[in-house]
Amino acid sequence: MVHVDLAPGMLDWAIERAGRDGVTDLVERFDKLEQWKKAPKGSNDRPTYKQLEKFARAAHIPMGYVLLPQPLDEKLPIADFRELDKQEINAPSPNLLATIYACQRRQGWYRELMQAQGKGRPSFIGNATLATDPQIVVSQMWELLGFGKRPYRGRRDSTAFLNKLKALIEDAGVLVMSSSTVRNSPRRKLDPDKFRGFVLCDDLAPLIFINGADTTEGKVFTLIHELAHLWLYESGISDANMFPLSVEDHDAEEVWCDQVATEFLMPLSDLRIKLQEKEDYADGGAIRKLSQNLKISSLILLRRLHDLDAISENDFHSYWGEEWGRLQDNHQKEKAETPSKGGVITPDRMAISRVGRRFAQALVVSTLEGGTLYRDALRMLGVKKADVFDRIAREMQLIE
Repeated sequence: MVHVDLAPGMLDWAIERAGRDGVTDLVERFDKLEQWKKAPKGSNDRPTYKQLEKFARAAHIPMGYVLLPQPLDEKLPIADFRELDKQEINAPSPNLLATIYACQRRQGWYRELMQAQGKGRPSFIGNATLATDPQIVVSQMWELLGFGKRPYRGRRDSTAFLNKLKALIEDAGVLVMSSSTVRNSPRRKLDPDKFRGFVLCDDLAPLIFINGADTTEGKVFTLIHELAHLWLYESGISDANMFPLSVEDHDAEEVWCDQVATEFLMPLSDLRIKLQEKEDYADGGAIRKLSQNLKISSLILLRRLHDLDAISENDFHSYWGEEWGRLQDNHQKEKAETPSKGGVITPDRMAISRVGRRFAQALVVSTLEGGTLYRDALRMLGVKKADVFDRIAREMQLIE
């Protein structure tokens, strides 16, 4: 039995790379970890090759990385605009890296398809700079998406509004993908406190990814925020934030995209008219009532009131904390109640949601026509069984 000698510190690096949840899992699954780390070179207390293979799979790290003489300096393949967690920024998590790489593979496949079909670049891509007034971009977005009136008007169901936005943005030529885990692994959850979304700019295959573990209101805001990044033609990982930001403390791109998203969801001109109807909204209950009347997120409304100096700084921070906690509690309750409300989410619908309807349809059609191997299609869809592929095709009414 061959025991593997590893360079000093490599196991510690792999464990740290796995992140907080990963560390707990590794310690529970490999009771000889400490023994492996302390064992001298050539000792039988070192891990065997098979044990090391199992460890690498559990740590979500390529086996070759563990065998290197020193830790690999992994870099994110796109710009990082986040400000939430400096440690996470300096050491990208394997879950985030895996998600980006999966989206890049899908994007590359779709780009080649668009090239073969002679498709051109969507006109709005790269159509703005940081000097462009966010209101101008919002007007262009409304026109692109076919909103004949302000999108928040008549809005009652946040989930329905999110799905409508996704469909309209995909119709405009953008791939929209969303998941709460890496592929469909419940062990590899994506933490919205680490990142809420990212955008991969491309002339033929622009792609937006939304963290599916976020609240519905958070996903709506992030979707518009990432769409704004396409106007700038700026790829990157975002901390889309409804909280008022300043250029001094955050990237100018993030501040500008947040301004676009808030204006899209609650135009200041409309809010000014509403405020004239009632002068005093310096009360948490009154603010919540107004948000229900306008059918927008209470957080968006708070941000807009802050932009108008309609509430004091102290009231803003007080109400923000209260509303943030309330919405988080509601989100957890909704997740707990989902199975009883809508039944079990089937693998085919989950796969379509994960890669987006636009991408799924293009991939299924190409596969059925013989342009893409079933093996490759299953990998990009994140499913293992051919019968799930068939159900995806039926769900999209591509086969009977």
